[in-house]
Amino acid sequence: SGAIDAFEAALAIDPAYAAIYVDLGHAARAQGLYGKAIHFYREALERSPDDYAALAGEGEALAAKGALDGARENLARVQELCGAGCGEAQELAAAIARGPLPRVVTAEVTSENGVSVN
Repeated sequence: SGAIDAFEAALAIDPAYAAIYVDLGHAARAQGLYGKAIHFYREALERSPDDYAALAGEGEALAAKGALDGARENLARVQELCGAGCGEAQELAAAIARGPLPRVVTAEVTSENGVSVN
C-alpha cells in the first residue's frame, strides 16, 4: 500500500527510528497482515523495548492470530508501562476478549480441468 511504501522510504533515511516500525506494524495489521505486523512491531521493540504502542500492537496482532497467551504477556507489560487505563492497554484487552479473527481466504482461479492458472 502507499502508506507502507512511505514508511519504508522513511526507514531508508533513518533505520533506527522505532516509531516508523510501529507505524508499519499498524498499517500491516489494518490490512490483515498479522505476521508482517508482528515482524514490524518486533523491529520497533528491538530499538525501543519499552515502547508500549509497539507492545500493544504486537499483542493485538498476536490475538488476531490466536496466540492469546503471547497477547496476554504483552498486555501485562503494557499495563506495567502505562497503566491499565491507558488506551493501548484497553484496546489490547478488547482484542484479547474478541479472540482470533477469521482468516481471510483468497480465491484461486482455476481452469476447467482444475489446474491453477494464477
